[in-house]
Amino acid sequence: MTKQTKPKKFLIFKIVGLALLVCAITVFILAVTALKNGNMPNIALFIIGMFLLPCGIVLFYLGFLPNVAKTQVKMAKYIQQQTKQDLSDMASLNADINSQAITKMAQATKQGFADEIYCKYCGKQIDKDSVFCKHCGKQQ
Repeated sequence: MTKQTKPKKFLIFKIVGLALLVCAITVFILAVTALKNGNMPNIALFIIGMFLLPCGIVLFYLGFLPNVAKTQVKMAKYIQQQTKQDLSDMASLNADINSQAITKMAQATKQGFADEIYCKYCGKQIDKDSVFCKHCGKQQ
């Protein structure tokens, strides 16, 4: 299997974008220096800087598009994996529910969840600030 390489155009975008950004920053520094010295900055230079800055940003960003796409694919895979795990946990939770847990949850609902908190896995009463159930040990 051959290793895929990024096309050269992305490297060119990065280099040209960076060069335009450096030019724009240089122009703005020249304009600020002229103002500090009491001189009127060259308006044409300022306009050129205002044009170079967004062009440089766009080209520099385009140079990183393959990296952005790769990151988006990794994020989508991660989200799918997490969703798959959550669905699996929910399915096992539904399979593990017993009548005692349902009874406790019904009682809590009737009482309006006054000051009592119940474990969503085993249905037993736990402390309000509990992270783990002291009865079944599962994370809340």
